[in-house]
Amino acid sequence: MKLIFCTVISMILLGSNAIAGTVSTLRDVGFSANGKYFAFTTTEDNGMSDVSCRTTTFINTVRNEWIGRPYSVCKFGKGEFGATEARKMRKRSNRSRREIARLTKKLRINFKNDGQRVISRSAFRYWKNSGSADKEFSKKGESLTFASNSKKRYRLRLSKKTVNSAKCKGMMYNHPPAVMSLRMRNLASNQTKPLQVDRGIPKTRGCPYHYRIQNVYTHKRGRSRVIVALLQYFSPSIEGPDERYIAVSGRMN
Repeated sequence: MKLIFCTVISMILLGSNAIAGTVSTLRDVGFSANGKYFAFTTTEDNGMSDVSCRTTTFINTVRNEWIGRPYSVCKFGKGEFGATEARKMRKRSNRSRREIARLTKKLRINFKNDGQRVISRSAFRYWKNSGSADKEFSKKGESLTFASNSKKRYRLRLSKKTVNSAKCKGMMYNHPPAVMSLRMRNLASNQTKPLQVDRGIPKTRGCPYHYRIQNVYTHKRGRSRVIVALLQYFSPSIEGPDERYIAVSGRMN
């Protein structure tokens, strides 16, 4: 009860536009020349602390799976951690920095090669748009249409479904946790292909309650093409919604 009371008081004092959790900003994206691998880099900042991180995630575009895990290199102020924790964080960041360099070279990622960007949207920022947040977070999904280099037109359909989750009970948010599905329809053949259908909330995603398509890229892969969709997702924190990214990928035909 004391925690909730203090949080409410803080929101009143700071104003609704100032309240936000970790804000993730998309920085760089890149494919390998053959389109098999994709990487994206984000920066994460939390206005309530003096820690900032730069995270790089590598994925296999055909299998729609991570290569390794997301690797974060973090910076922090002198008084943010004790000496022991500060040493541990520096070691983790150094390991991540080496692994990012190794995988970028091994997978031949070129951050100047973003394939064809077929959808590009601004990120939804809670701290900027808190007045319209309830409307945004209440959406059950969205559909976006795009054309590829082959002149074929496709439609992406993002849907979310609320679920019961024991680990998310007691979290402070107005919207229930949700899983998502992303499907792609070829408008010429009218065939639909599921790119990802969540069966449950992945442990790495926390307690997400909203998803949104931001950018979509395609790239040649042999005689076909692959697609990568970068989705924003939102989860609760004491400071306000955390804003992060996931990638969903697959073959286009």
